[in-house]
Amino acid sequence: MDKILEIGHGPGRLLIELAMKNTYDLLIGIDISKAMAYIARRNFICKKVYGSLNSVVADAHMMPFRNKFFDLIVSTGTLYHIRNPAVFFRECIRVVKDGALLGYMSYHMMFQMMNYHYLLKT
Repeated sequence: MDKILEIGHGPGRLLIELAMKNTYDLLIGIDISKAMAYIARRNFICKKVYGSLNSVVADAHMMPFRNKFFDLIVSTGTLYHIRNPAVFFRECIRVVKDGALLGYMSYHMMFQMMNYHYLLKT
């Protein structure tokens, strides 16, 4: 998988882990929060992976990427914050290549643990 997008990257932990594997051509994360993008970039520098990935401040309902660009999209704990899931998933399908994967995970608030794991094939 060459090009990976993480939606709602927060402090960038997953992107850092992927960058440390050094097996991907392009790693991009988006987050709507400028503060989170700043924290993620600071973490990228601290972990010495800044040159191999990028953080973009963007709304997941209208992503600034061309059609069919990514090989994989991942999102962890973000769906709860998405105001319009139908638009979000339509936008994900727009930017991911045909036949690629979209993986997301949500949390069950009652138990404070990961509860749902979904992997969708486009």
